Amino acid sequence: MQEGRAGEAVATLGELVTRSSLLDTNSLDATVRTWLALAEHAEGSPAAAWRALEPLIERVEASGNIASVANDAGLSARARATS
Repeated sequence: MQEGRAGEAVATLGELVTRSSLLDTNSLDATVRTWLALAEHAEGSPAAAWRALEPLIERVEASGNIASVANDAGLSARARATS
């Protein structure tokens, strides 16, 4: 994506996301879905970006466990700093 190839990222991550939810170790699925959403948004499709995140958001809602997603997104240090 840094080289302006968001379309390729969408294709590759789109394939990976179909498997990442099955292999979810250390929140691999959260990471893949987040990057897919960023790529979709970079390609000009905010609706597709939200669709990529929906299963992740639903899982967090159901479990109440935002910590694993925050850790993967590098947000845990920021969250600790503001609390």
